[in-house]
Amino acid sequence: VIGAYQDDDNGAASGSVYLINRSSDRWLFTQKLFAPHGEKNDHFGFSISISQTDAVVGAPLHDGDGIDSGKTYMFPITHYTISGMIRDIHGKAIPGVKVSFTNSGISVYTNIDGFFRAKLYEGWEGKACPQGMGYEYVPSFVPYEPLNQHYLNQDFTGIRFSIAGQIRTEDNQPLSGVTLIFSPLNISTQTNETGNYIQEIDYLWDGILRPEKPGYTFVPEFTSFDMLTSNYYDVDFTAKLASYTISGIIRDSNGKALS
Repeated sequence: VIGAYQDDDNGAASGSVYLINRSSDRWLFTQKLFAPHGEKNDHFGFSISISQTDAVVGAPLHDGDGIDSGKTYMFPITHYTISGMIRDIHGKAIPGVKVSFTNSGISVYTNIDGFFRAKLYEGWEGKACPQGMGYEYVPSFVPYEPLNQHYLNQDFTGIRFSIAGQIRTEDNQPLSGVTLIFSPLNISTQTNETGNYIQEIDYLWDGILRPEKPGYTFVPEFTSFDMLTSNYYDVDFTAKLASYTISGIIRDSNGKALS
């Protein structure tokens, strides 16, 4: 809020106030305020205060109650609401998602129902960007031109990715009951009767997938993933029966080795 107390729209030095809104790397003019029934030499805009809801402007030389008695004006600041839902691809609500509104310093979080709502100043210009909770979001952001209305149903869909494959023995038989461990997530799943497995994993996950079953070794021993951004459907392993070596020496009663 900028005061121009010598502005002359309502007469010499009647004064005015400019409302300016920050957008990206620049300031944008949004509105010009005048004193109702302003007159010359009021010096409207000489003093200013602003809160979340109102702008208070002083005109110290206004003559309404006598020469230079002064007057204070209050102008409500207009807000608009942006709200919506964030759900996964199955329609399930995703709570705790942070939704940031660029160029405003405002962030909100989805509630247990996946609902978010934010109040922003008239004239705001920027993007609503959801982030976190292990999802990629579609759309990744929603842009807004200078805000001049409410926006409802500004919805996003959260996507996680799947890792799937099959485990078979050396003679090409499916192997059930193999535990697939995703580290360091501490998540695991098992192969079914056809040797297949599938697991939904967080967006941008880094880690190792390792198969385990008593009595077996696996090739490869594990598979690494770096910054998961897509589905993987053919992460297969071959199971081998574990073999162990038993060795020793046979000697006669005199301690001589026998061949």
